[in-house]
Amino acid sequence: MARLLLLLREHVDARGLGALVSAPVDVVLDADRHLVVQPDICFVAASRRGIIRGRVWGAPDLVVEVLSYGSRTYDRRRKLGWYCRYGVREYWVVDPVAREIAVNDFASDARRAFGARESLRTRVLPRLRLEVGRVFP
Repeated sequence: MARLLLLLREHVDARGLGALVSAPVDVVLDADRHLVVQPDICFVAASRRGIIRGRVWGAPDLVVEVLSYGSRTYDRRRKLGWYCRYGVREYWVVDPVAREIAVNDFASDARRAFGARESLRTRVLPRLRLEVGRVFP
């Protein structure tokens, strides 16, 4: 996750695109229902930076979860549903075993997995060309 965070931070900071925050940080998707998650990485666009006040109050533009053995089903099903329902624009699922990153674009209802030999492209960060192989040791 550290390599991905570094690559994203270089891109976002160089262009002044917004804020990247990483775990542990609470993301309050629904305060009334006490629905709070702690994604590995999230990005909030500059125009929405005001939702970051100690926590992230509302849906980030981009959420990244790195799968672990115990979180695979939870991250791919339950969290995917929450992020879609509460307005996250994109949800990336990083699979270190398969060495791939799946991009779930909720605006277009599309999902695409990018392997280690591919460059990831995203609508949330349209100028980003992330070489997936650089993310994995």
